[in-house]
Amino acid sequence: MAKISAKWNCVRVPACDTVSWRSTKAWLEKADAKIGDHSIYVIRTTKPFAISYEKKASPVLYIGEGNFSERLRSHIKNWIYPLARDLPNLTVEIYFAEIRVKNNPTAHRDVEADLIWEFSDRFGSVPLMNRQFEYHDRYHSYERGFFKPIQSERGKGYLWAMRPLISNMAYPASLKGALI
Repeated sequence: MAKISAKWNCVRVPACDTVSWRSTKAWLEKADAKIGDHSIYVIRTTKPFAISYEKKASPVLYIGEGNFSERLRSHIKNWIYPLARDLPNLTVEIYFAEIRVKNNPTAHRDVEADLIWEFSDRFGSVPLMNRQFEYHDRYHSYERGFFKPIQSERGKGYLWAMRPLISNMAYPASLKGALI
């Protein structure tokens, strides 16, 4: 059993600034986002927008792992920038951390699976843009506050809880992973 800890970093990017990799890369450099192949990350909306999940609303759009800059580039092209066209005032918040566990080079994959399962327990499905649950057969313990990036912030500010309609590109993803 490994005790997992992480130093979460965060960068906020106006979604309209993700039109090119160059502008996104500048935001990441400003946040000193030098992170490698063993990373985990959580992509969220910021106030006032959240996503309506089965149990309650959350700003989390996606939970992932792997080569951070390569994966982020793919997300921007495939769904963040198209989402920005629909919601021009949207800002995305990206929490990211590198996971290193002695004698477990794939610990970041386990952590991603645990984040997705914890999210589904709290909100009733996988995050909107995740396509599937991930699995592993190991038990890990986590430091206090580790799951903060998947929690909804308390207090006022989230004014919209959105759900994609059938004509939306995200609609098929919204049906996958629902716990109904």
